[in-house]
Amino acid sequence: MLAFPFHHGGSSHYRHLLEIGVPIRPWPHKDAALELMGAVGRELRARDHQLEFYQENMLRQETGHSNWQHGETYVVAGRQKALAYALSNAEHGGELLNECAILLRKLAQFDPAAASSLPERFPELVPMLEGGGRPLIVTIEGVRVEDLQLEAEREYGAAGLIEKIVNDLDNPIAMTVWGQIGFRLRPGAGVVVAVDEVQVEPAS
Repeated sequence: MLAFPFHHGGSSHYRHLLEIGVPIRPWPHKDAALELMGAVGRELRARDHQLEFYQENMLRQETGHSNWQHGETYVVAGRQKALAYALSNAEHGGELLNECAILLRKLAQFDPAAASSLPERFPELVPMLEGGGRPLIVTIEGVRVEDLQLEAEREYGAAGLIEKIVNDLDNPIAMTVWGQIGFRLRPGAGVVVAVDEVQVEPAS
């Protein structure tokens, strides 16, 4: 068992999935979010507007040197990287739903009625699409090397990178690199030991 924690950048939309002393519960909205994204994409294409390449990759749930797969828990050893994820994705409850919200706003420029009616088919997603999520940093302990898989292809496997992190825990310069590498956390692995809401200063 690894002697250091991992961190997950999350959203207050899913605070109910986070309980101290137990693993993070699975994200239940992947299939609905992909179905909505596909539906919005078809509406846009019908009006001669194409999705961005990364949005197409999300729809295909591709991975490689960049990871566009969703639905699993991703963790990093560096708290600052988790904070960056949380700040960029919390409003709508994650990257996939953030992109759904962006595409719906784009569709609304051409067909407000379609942009308004599509989310009604997915009532479980409406609270996230409306926004208002606050960034959370979730700290997880009790993780083993075999609980981790790299989120994207890299020169070293997960075990090799974990070894480098262990060796460089006291080296702040090295940790600025290793602490940013994302891992998939095996479902049911580790336990939540803290959930911290990040206070965001209002724009002046």
